[in-house]
Amino acid sequence: MLEELTGRLSPEQTEAVLLAVGRRLGTGAPRRSGALQERIRDAVAMLNELGGDASVESHSQGLRIRGFGCPLSAAVARRPEACRAVEGLLSEVIGVPVVQCCEHGPRPRCCFTIPSAA
Repeated sequence: MLEELTGRLSPEQTEAVLLAVGRRLGTGAPRRSGALQERIRDAVAMLNELGGDASVESHSQGLRIRGFGCPLSAAVARRPEACRAVEGLLSEVIGVPVVQCCEHGPRPRCCFTIPSAA
């Protein structure tokens, strides 16, 4: 699907579609409530249930979800824009904007920042 999207759409359109897909997937997740920290922990648990290996850490720009195993690594290694779907999913589940800062390449690692202004 990613190959087809990238072959038909501009890079900006492809990323917009993937972000929207992630958000739509997030609407199907159980509605998270509670403090921001609690919602972030729940989102990390969800990523880990999907096959990731993520944790939360403090960062100068806010909080960061750092992955040590990407559940989409096979897709991301070829198509880094696939991270936008996870960005949309996390934004929806946490309830605040999340910014993707993933490491791409043959061994991708997830990284998503939740700005302190959130």
